[in-house]
Amino acid sequence: MLGSLEAKVLGVLERKDSANVREVVDELNDGDENLAYTTVGTILDRLYEKGLVERAEEPYKGGSRYVYEYVDFRDEYIDEVLRDVVALFGDEGLEELRRKAVETEGEKNEDADIDLKKESTGTNGKKTTNAGASTSTNMTGEDTGTRL
Repeated sequence: MLGSLEAKVLGVLERKDSANVREVVDELNDGDENLAYTTVGTILDRLYEKGLVERAEEPYKGGSRYVYEYVDFRDEYIDEVLRDVVALFGDEGLEELRRKAVETEGEKNEDADIDLKKESTGTNGKKTTNAGASTSTNMTGEDTGTRL
C-alpha cells in the first residue's frame, strides 16, 4: 500500500512525466505542503526501490542528480492488492471485495441519478410534463407519482 505522501509524490510525477527532486518539492510546496528536500528525496528513493518510478542520472553542476519518471503501475498494483486480499482472507475476502465494489458503484450511480433528477426538477421537487401534469420526487430523488 502507498502512504499519502508517496501518493502525492507519484501524482506530481504522473502530471509532469519526469522531474528531479527539487521540481517535485517545489510543486508539492506550491500547494499546502511544507516538505524538506531530503524528505522528498527519501520518498523518491523508496518509490524507486518499489519499482514504482524509474530514474536516470544526469550531470548537474559538476556532479550528478537523478531525474525520476512515472511508471504506469495501476494494473500491476491492483493485481498485487487482490493477491494480498486472497492471501489474508481467502476467496471469501475476494468475494466480499467484489460485493463492496458493486455496492460502491451502485451508490455512485444512485448519486448521479439523484443529481440528474435535481437538475431536471424545480426546488419543490416537481417537473411539469407536456400535458400539464406534474411528477413529484421525494428527498432521495425517487419518483412519488404523477399529479394532474
